Amino acid sequence: MGRLLRRVLRGVAAVLVGLAMWAAGAAPAWAQADLELAEPGAGIGLSQRPTEIVLRFRSALDRRLSRIVVLDEAGQAVTAGPTLAVVGDGQAMRRRLGRIDPGRYDVRWTSVSRGEGQLRRGGYSFAFKATVDGAESVASGPTAAAGRWGVLGGLVGLVGLLAWAGLGLLDPMAPRAGVPPARSARLSLVASAATLLGFGMVAAATARVATGSLGNVGAVLSGNPAGRWRLAVLVLAAVAVVASWSAQRLARAPARAVRFLVTLLGLAALVSEVAGGQAASSSYRVSAVAVLVAHLSAVSVWLAALVLALLGGRTMFALGVFSPAIILAGVVVLATSEDLAVAGLASVGQATGTAYGRLVLVKVGLLVVMAALAVAHHLLRRRRRPTQEAVRTVLRLELAAGGAAVVMAAALLGFPASPREEAQRGDAGAAGVATAATASASPVARLAGRAVVTVAVAGGPFV
Repeated sequence: MGRLLRRVLRGVAAVLVGLAMWAAGAAPAWAQADLELAEPGAGIGLSQRPTEIVLRFRSALDRRLSRIVVLDEAGQAVTAGPTLAVVGDGQAMRRRLGRIDPGRYDVRWTSVSRGEGQLRRGGYSFAFKATVDGAESVASGPTAAAGRWGVLGGLVGLVGLLAWAGLGLLDPMAPRAGVPPARSARLSLVASAATLLGFGMVAAATARVATGSLGNVGAVLSGNPAGRWRLAVLVLAAVAVVASWSAQRLARAPARAVRFLVTLLGLAALVSEVAGGQAASSSYRVSAVAVLVAHLSAVSVWLAALVLALLGGRTMFALGVFSPAIILAGVVVLATSEDLAVAGLASVGQATGTAYGRLVLVKVGLLVVMAALAVAHHLLRRRRRPTQEAVRTVLRLELAAGGAAVVMAAALLGFPASPREEAQRGDAGAAGVATAATASASPVARLAGRAVVTVAVAGGPFV
């Protein structure tokens, strides 16, 4: 049995590695330019020296976090003064240029939508008394919105949030499984602290990417609904850390009332994080919030049960107590996975032909692997003489698959938008250009008749 189990585990590990390599393979990033109009435009060769850059976007801009940078061929900035609003047009911004010499110039822009809080970056080139191609680049992939530190912070925050919520939901069952309340309380303290640290890193990284300064974290957290929901998560995590730490300082094991409070704070933080993500969606729906809250709550219970069972000395006894919760969580996770996948993908082609879609497929595959391993450890426990080490080995692999699924989820959170939302924004943008062409009141309406922006491809300095 031991040899067969090791072969099965090696096979599963090989499958996981193969899925990860497949997801990381080259695939279209499915990013479309948020930029509608530009003056000077992409690929334009000017005979007269320009005095400013004017850009217009599909959404109203958060001017505190949006900016334009123009670089010469040596990589030196040639702008003069800050990025300014265009009077009368909340979707446009401009920046004055210094005296420029003949040559090629790269325009790099960062836009943060005022309503949704979505951060996008892109760029294109124009020339003065020279020639240049008309390609435009748009940042895409998991690091597009907040960079690598933002993705890392999102992973730490998501792991902490899931552990915090899951430990709280299992708190009534934990003593019966042989888990001391003091241990659960310490784990909850660490989990809430990780939530605070991780999502704080995301806010700081977003401010750094958007404005080049960490001093604009306040603007990131207050400038749009998504930011304000994230601020709520940070406040709830801070309160939980203070409550847990204070209770443990005053008593060896925090009172049940404190543990209950920390659980409520964790669930409120989970709902706030989901609501913030949906607030950044172009198609906000309460039902989508409910489905995702149920999905993440079930994942949190499943993973927390595995951790608590492995930490204790009586693994099989603990599993016997946690089994009903694990079974229910598994059913909810698998039942909601399809709805979540459909919500972000509009076609089979988007699922297999984009980086986002591949990550979704790998995440769903990992959850299916978790379910198969859950069945395996259930069958092992029902044997006449089950060995605890064999059960613990399966649990470790099940937990590893769950951890990998959480990594995939954190990577998905780094995308500015799903392929379905990008397609919807593209349709809306095409209609918007037609409308702008007749909106003579707009200061940049005169640009609408010029085809200066191309649909983005996964290439260029920002990808």
